[in-house]
Amino acid sequence: MNVYFYQMKCKKNVVDKYPYLVPLISFDNVHFKFDKSLMSIEIEINFNPSAHKKLLTSCNYIYVEYLKRYYFVDDIILLTGNRINVKCSIDVLYTYKNNILSSVQFIKRNEKLYNGKYADERYPIESEKEIYVVKSPVSIFGTMGSNDYCYALVTSGQFYIE
Repeated sequence: MNVYFYQMKCKKNVVDKYPYLVPLISFDNVHFKFDKSLMSIEIEINFNPSAHKKLLTSCNYIYVEYLKRYYFVDDIILLTGNRINVKCSIDVLYTYKNNILSSVQFIKRNEKLYNGKYADERYPIESEKEIYVVKSPVSIFGTMGSNDYCYALVTSGQFYIE
């Protein structure tokens, strides 16, 4: 079972991390410690400190081929007998990037734009105005002259006459 170690040079919230991953090393003799979930795992590796020094200082990301999942490296603990314990948490964005990128969503808000027609406590609500001008010689007050006008204002289901 292969585990590939990388240095990730982007923020965690980037979906497609491929251009930002620098391969460091891979191991095929790893021991997994599962904690009832694949969301966070621990792996134990036989480690040569002189040959794998870059792993300790640069590694912040792994890919577990058997699980087909990508993980953030949360902690690397040195053990006795030239072994290390690597604690990891899943990167759901890159693990499921194909599903995310091929899906269709309605985005209500992002860091630059918002849709004011939807209630959101962080942004003001917008309203749409529709103005109709209808000229008629007849009003609710009776017959009007050619220079007389009657205005009706409708808001929120209320009807007001001016």
